[in-house]
Amino acid sequence: MPAIQFAREYLCEPIHDLSSMFPNDILEQARDDTLILLDKAEMEYDEDGETAGIFGQHFVGWDPAIASDKKADYTAMLTLRILP
Repeated sequence: MPAIQFAREYLCEPIHDLSSMFPNDILEQARDDTLILLDKAEMEYDEDGETAGIFGQHFVGWDPAIASDKKADYTAMLTLRILP
C-alpha cells in the first residue's frame, strides 16, 4: 500500500489541496450558509401534528465510495440520533 493511501485511510491525516480529489476551494463554492437542516427543534411531532417526544440531536456521516476499482470500496451512510 502506498504511503499516502495508508496515511489517508488509517491515520486520518488530511491531504494537501494539490493532491486532493476535492480541493478546499471547490468545497467552499458548494457551501451555502443559508441552509438550515433543523433550527433548534426541541419536540418531535407525528403525522397528526401531536407531540411524540423529545427530538434530540441528529448527526449524519457519509463516506462516498471513490476508487478506480469497482470492488475497492463501498459507500457508507449513517444517521445517529442522540436523545437529551
